[in-house]
Amino acid sequence: MEGEEESSSIEMNDVRTGAAAGFLIYKLSCSMAGRDLLVTGSVHVAIKTLCARCLQPLDMVIEAKSVCHHLEAVPEREID
Repeated sequence: MEGEEESSSIEMNDVRTGAAAGFLIYKLSCSMAGRDLLVTGSVHVAIKTLCARCLQPLDMVIEAKSVCHHLEAVPEREID
């Protein structure tokens, strides 16, 4: 699955430590391994923050090209 979500869903809203800007963009693949769920793929989001050295505003993109999450006993609970 691929798509985008409002970046407010990741709860980064303090420009001093990093505030999400725009959308969280993802491309994920999900597969069952017995009763467990394996999610792999990539995600990226633009953030606004302050440079630690000069304290000037800084726009940057955080990207995870290789995401892998293993969730155990998925059929017993709802996944969001």
